[in-house]
Amino acid sequence: MVEKEIDHQAYKYRIYPTNRQKQYIEMCIRSCWWFYRYVLHNREDDYKSAKAEYAREILSWYTGNRAYHPYWMGLPPKENKQPPIAHEFYPRGVPLRHRGKGEWTTYTLLKIVRKKYPFMEEIPAVVLQNVLDRVDSAFQNFFRSGTGYPKYPKERNYRSIVWTGGSDSIRLDESSGRIRLSKFPGSLKVVYHRPITGSVKRAIISKDGLGQYYVSLVCEYDSEQTPTEPERVVGIDMNIKAIDESSRSFIALSDGSKINIPRFYSLIGDKLAKVQKKQAKCERGSAEYHKFARIVSHIYEDRNNKQDNWLNVLTYDLSSKYDFVVLEDMNLAKFHEKRDKPGEAANMELAADRGSRKAWTEAPFGKFRQQLTYKMKNRVILVDPKNTSKMCNSCGQLNESLSLSDREWTCSKCGVHHDRDTNAAINILNRGKFELNNRDKQHAGASPAHGIRTGSSVLPKDR
Repeated sequence: MVEKEIDHQAYKYRIYPTNRQKQYIEMCIRSCWWFYRYVLHNREDDYKSAKAEYAREILSWYTGNRAYHPYWMGLPPKENKQPPIAHEFYPRGVPLRHRGKGEWTTYTLLKIVRKKYPFMEEIPAVVLQNVLDRVDSAFQNFFRSGTGYPKYPKERNYRSIVWTGGSDSIRLDESSGRIRLSKFPGSLKVVYHRPITGSVKRAIISKDGLGQYYVSLVCEYDSEQTPTEPERVVGIDMNIKAIDESSRSFIALSDGSKINIPRFYSLIGDKLAKVQKKQAKCERGSAEYHKFARIVSHIYEDRNNKQDNWLNVLTYDLSSKYDFVVLEDMNLAKFHEKRDKPGEAANMELAADRGSRKAWTEAPFGKFRQQLTYKMKNRVILVDPKNTSKMCNSCGQLNESLSLSDREWTCSKCGVHHDRDTNAAINILNRGKFELNNRDKQHAGASPAHGIRTGSSVLPKDR
């Protein structure tokens, strides 16, 4: 039986606006940046008042993890009033949920701002409403994780504006290579290098560091989901510790093959160093200084384009070759955290790890997992990476003495000789197959958009 469900696809195209259109885009970006900071300030005041109310009404009744509110002590409430939150236990330290009024008044705030500042009337309402959504999304992410409080963006980092609403505000004509947006002066010239599937629901105009403009179209279409038996399943071990000057192994597959990554950063190192030396000798802010700065940006853009192309080819091959892909569920950001060691010991360790950290930065594991998940969706399975390298895939024996420098080892129980990365990939595959066999019971009726996740997202000290 073939099931249909709504899916989304994004297309990014280069656009060539006229001088008048460039001025309008710059005005919209700057105004949205200002409005983002304005709304964030408003929400911040509401958050502080809600936090004070939370501490006064809820936390004041707690000592440690024990509540002394009349409700929790079983006493009748005074004046027939129930406690502020009577259906849930809130110990100290929980991430505070926003209970202020800003959540309900942001759209009223938009109306006030457009009346108070006439230049805001030139910007479509849907573009400003997207700014409200950005601020709300930043706060919701903060409430869910308890970390990463929303920050005031710098003007140079705010480079995109969004139109929503479908055909009412976005009209495109692929035959003439044009796109029209609500309140936008004239039609934009677009280079359609690939056809569009589905109906356009969102258009994002962005500007890069070189001053080039792009439009990203988010389209919605009905996709046919055919139930697939897990016939072609592969486990992938990301060789984070093996990336160095001598070894360029990026990932290892459970079939024994390994894929090396090109040296994208190293290939531009000499050329980049020469240009940056010339730039350093120029007076800051002069025409020559900006000339070499643009050359540096072009070098980085060329490197990023080559890396993205290589990743897209690799992830496309994996998504077309296999029905399911099993990956490790690791927090990759932990590899780049600074160690809190004082004095000379920290400097020695930093010098020793400098080559490894540079290699980790050159290997885009996070982008690889993101692109693969985007292409395969719920056909990517994330499993716990604990002991995948130490466990023998034949008998299950753990080799506790295995160190990170040991790339091959022999099992003391069954005598099988293992390649460290291939053995880890096979163990990852076995855990993924176990999840596939039990997913109907554990995930009945669910189709997660970001893969089946098992275990906790941890970074083991020694894989």
